[in-house]
This record gives sequence, C-alpha cells and structure tokens, in this order.
Amino acid sequence: MAYAHCFRSGHIEVSDQPSLTGAICLAEAPEDELTKRLAGRARLGWDGTWLIPGIPEAATYEQAMDAVMAFREQLAKPSGTS
Repeated sequence: MAYAHCFRSGHIEVSDQPSLTGAICLAEAPEDELTKRLAGRARLGWDGTWLIPGIPEAATYEQAMDAVMAFREQLAKPSGTS
C-alpha cells in the first residue's frame, strides 16, 4: 500500500508510511493506482514534483485547507473520472 501526503508548501510525497511528520495524508491505494490518480490531478512543479493546485497561491491557512480538501475528494475518485 502507498500513501500520498502533502505539506503546507503544496508538495506531495508518496510513501509506504501511513504518516509523515508535518504532513497530511491525502489518500492510500496500491502504488500504481495512486500514481495514476496523482498524475491526472496534481500540478507538476518546475522541479518535477507534484503539487496540490491552489496551495502554493494560498494566502491563508483556510485557503490552503480548502485546496487540500478539494484535492482529497478528487483523489478519492478512480482514475479516469472527474
């Protein structure tokens, strides 16, 4: 099982750990399925990392959490659905 976590910067990290210090767990799934979901929904940063859309631009904690919750809902849907 793989886990997708995000940090306040919007950076998404995939790990085999269910929790990471300072991160929010977004989703868990087999790694290939999780990677497909992320590839179709996350923003690709200039350095090749995945970012949650809206977090880098969020001016407040509330805006960042709104972006996290919306992205988490999208990740819960199977690949190929919007």
